[in-house]
Amino acid sequence: MGMTPRQVMLEKGSQSTPAGKATGLVERPAPGETPTHPVHSTGAESGPLTTIHDRRIINFMVNDSSERLNTVFLALADPTRRAILERLAHGEASGTELARPFSISVPAISKHLRVLEHADLILHRKDGRTHRFRLAARPLKEAATWLEHYRQFWEAQFDSLDTYLLATAEEEQDIDDLSSTS
Repeated sequence: MGMTPRQVMLEKGSQSTPAGKATGLVERPAPGETPTHPVHSTGAESGPLTTIHDRRIINFMVNDSSERLNTVFLALADPTRRAILERLAHGEASGTELARPFSISVPAISKHLRVLEHADLILHRKDGRTHRFRLAARPLKEAATWLEHYRQFWEAQFDSLDTYLLATAEEEQDIDDLSSTS
C-alpha cells in the first residue's frame, strides 16, 4: 500500500522511493527550496502538471491588463456587438431598442450584451422592468492605446522599407544608366 501525499510531505527525506517513481507521488520542497516541478495548491500532489502554490511570481497588473485586452478584443470581434456599441455611442438605450435592428432572438441579443458587459464595454442598470445600457469608454481607450503603440511601430517599419526601396530603385536606375551609355 502506498503513502498518501500528506505522508510524503511529513516524511520527506525518509522515503526510499524517489519522488514520482512507482508510487506516482511527488515530494513537496522544504520551505525556502525552489520546487523542481509545479505543486498542486491544495497540498495533494498529483504530478508535474499541477499548479504552483509556494511560488506565485505573477505580475498581476500585466496579467490583468493582458486579460482585459483579450476580453475586449474578443467582444469586438463580433459584428453584432460592434453594431450595438455603435448604437450606444449615440446614447443610452434599452435592451429592446438595441435588439430592434437585428433579425436575431432576444436571448441572442442578451448573450451579446452579457459579453459586452463582461468586457466592461457597456454599463447596465435596471430601471423598473427595463434594462438600460450605455457605452463605457475606458476599455476602448485601453485597446486604442495598445493599438497606437503597434501603429507607430509599423509606420516606422514601413518608412524604413520605403527608404530601402527608394535607395534600391535609385541604385538600379544608376546601373541601368551606366549600362545604356556604354
